[in-house]
Amino acid sequence: MQHLLNVGKLNNGRSRFLLTAILLISAAIIAVLTSVQPFGFLVIGGVLGIAIILLILAFPLIGFYFCFFLSFFIFDFVRFLNTDLPVVVVLDILSYLTFAGVLINKAIRKEPFWKNCNSPIVMMLIVGLCYYIFEFFNPNGGSAELYFLAIRRIVALLLFCYCAINLFKDYKAIKLFFIVTLCLAIIVGLYAFYQQWIGLPKYEF
Repeated sequence: MQHLLNVGKLNNGRSRFLLTAILLISAAIIAVLTSVQPFGFLVIGGVLGIAIILLILAFPLIGFYFCFFLSFFIFDFVRFLNTDLPVVVVLDILSYLTFAGVLINKAIRKEPFWKNCNSPIVMMLIVGLCYYIFEFFNPNGGSAELYFLAIRRIVALLLFCYCAINLFKDYKAIKLFFIVTLCLAIIVGLYAFYQQWIGLPKYEF
């Protein structure tokens, strides 16, 4: 009975998040139709950003797949925009939001933090993280900047792994993940054939 109550609370919370996100997205669409000024675009970006954050916090699986899709295409997107902005940081932000969404959902279900995480992969990532943290403060360890980048990468991998373990808890979820991965791999392979037979797009040069 208590489990059903927790599930009911979770679904109600998600529904409120989803309704809020839909309202914010609708407001952004209305703003697009009624305003073309720079300030209007800033408002639109802010509203859409808040909507995406609420969706990811309520449905962390959406955030996980959003990160997964971006990891496939983000560098091509950066070349297309021809920008030096740190667009890759968006992946880190999305991974942190997904992690926060997983924690919120676990807290609603009153699950322990380390449930389903007794994995050798998680332990090895933690060991690697501790090693790089020690080396970062080691005066004879080399470049602190390189160790900082390594720490950031391992933290992102650790959060991604933690989210995957908590989100893919049944056969259906794992099967969907492999189907999505296969579809993305096919798209990437077809694009490689395009590059080989037709040539690189202009923005690739």
